[in-house]
Amino acid sequence: MNLPDWRTYLRESRSFYYSLFLILPLMVVYEVGTIWLFSNQPYELRNAADALLRFILEQIGAQPGYYFSIIFVAVLLITMGSGVWREERQPLNSIVFPMMLVESFLWGIALYVVLQQLAQLVLGVTASHTWLVQVNLALGAGLYEEMIFRVILIAALTFIFHRGFRWNRNSSGWFGLVGAAAIFAGFHLFMETFVWPVFIQRFVGGVLLGILYLKRGYGITAYSHIFYNLTILFLP
Repeated sequence: MNLPDWRTYLRESRSFYYSLFLILPLMVVYEVGTIWLFSNQPYELRNAADALLRFILEQIGAQPGYYFSIIFVAVLLITMGSGVWREERQPLNSIVFPMMLVESFLWGIALYVVLQQLAQLVLGVTASHTWLVQVNLALGAGLYEEMIFRVILIAALTFIFHRGFRWNRNSSGWFGLVGAAAIFAGFHLFMETFVWPVFIQRFVGGVLLGILYLKRGYGITAYSHIFYNLTILFLP
């Protein structure tokens, strides 16, 4: 097990190759956690982005059960796997994974420090739910919100601005990032009362997470989001 130099680490940790292996355990833990926590309940409490995808499927006639999670994993594998095939693949260096987790933890703390200056935000669910439910929701946020609002939405908006409006690639990328951040902030309005400082905090958080995604990849961004949420949950 060789410790990579910083240039090698930055390149490998940003790749689809390492993000794929870092994210899949997160998906399994979230899904198994949801099944276990609500096995005796008539409902399941899922991350809002996850619930939104399931609601959309229901509106078009589908009945998303656990097979939806299987489909999501398959799409994730195909998407990330296509990136793996496009890259110069080397044998996995296992030391990269703990380094990625440490980096994600530091980004999550930095995000917490910056955003709490804009608005004091408390994450929580109803009192009838345990801290395990809240932790599970934090995992789902990192997985689903980063996939939807960063991986998919930034790419989609950038494509629309570049191909549809004929903007140059650089401007399209920045407007795609900002547009995704605005939609990310607006998405949370379905679950909370509108307050300007909180909306601005969500928007700034979306911008920062978008930049982190473009610079450091999906895996680190998803885990940074998780560590940010966990910090809010457990710090007084």
